[in-house]
Amino acid sequence: MIIFCGDLHCKEESPFRESSLNFLNWLYDNYKDATIIQGGDLFDSSSHHHDLVFEVISIISKFKDFRILSGNHGISHRLGHILKPFDNYPNITVYNELSEVEIEGIKFIILPFKRSESDLHVYREIKGVWDYSLSHLTPIQESFGDEGIELSFKPRVAHVFAHIHRHREYTDNFGNNCLIAGSVVNTRHGEQDWGKYIFELSKNSYKKIEVPQLFTYENIEFGEFPENKNNILNIFNAPDKDSASELYKDYHIRDSGIAIKDAQNSNNVKDINFNKDSIISKYIEFCQLEAVSDTLKNLGIEYLSNYLEISQIKEG
Repeated sequence: MIIFCGDLHCKEESPFRESSLNFLNWLYDNYKDATIIQGGDLFDSSSHHHDLVFEVISIISKFKDFRILSGNHGISHRLGHILKPFDNYPNITVYNELSEVEIEGIKFIILPFKRSESDLHVYREIKGVWDYSLSHLTPIQESFGDEGIELSFKPRVAHVFAHIHRHREYTDNFGNNCLIAGSVVNTRHGEQDWGKYIFELSKNSYKKIEVPQLFTYENIEFGEFPENKNNILNIFNAPDKDSASELYKDYHIRDSGIAIKDAQNSNNVKDINFNKDSIISKYIEFCQLEAVSDTLKNLGIEYLSNYLEISQIKEG
């Protein structure tokens, strides 16, 4: 049996850490003898506390065969690849370059994340026939700007994309079946309503299997308490931030997730800080998630800074 799963984004903060480890343990409990192919971004960044890395390795090193595509979140010029230590385990394979493999009679071409146009050009010019392509790439149907790619060769079953967090199945402009696997846990607000699946890949078809979730994002009124203590909260009608932080100090509150009650008109006002620092920090987070080049990221920061400074002067 071959199981494919999308982005996991293991990170240290609760409840994301527990959710990621819970997924890996669930996967082992149900598919320990399968060949697991994880589509990339096993970790959220190239730098994590070693305790987290140790916990992840402790689980996946128990599988019969665990394979990982190189994604965009695990590599940095300063620290190198966070998955490098995994090469020491004979049952773990990391794909950093284009590869062709056959597993259980199924032929795959594997396309790890690449940023440079020359590498993407190689991907666009691929010729041949495989049962599946497996990639950590942005298809043009999900692209922002011009960074997307469309693979012209025809797989017998499907092109399978990781990297994009929302599951989708469609036919591309070349008539190829495409499967966007989607993330397997909630990695940020907005993903809680998206289905989370792993996929059993067979010679002629695939089957999706729902993944149980440890937490979600929950909206509550100030004074109420969540259905699940693991949930991340959006709190409405709070008298002020300090009161909400104190009442829910043992719970997870989403950043900018406190809505302050307006004493004058009793309307609910989302407490979102649209200041210069928060807007730029959100833009940087977006650039990291979408693998925007440093050149474009820095140019965007410069434009945003200048625009926000001008806006503040006009408002003043």
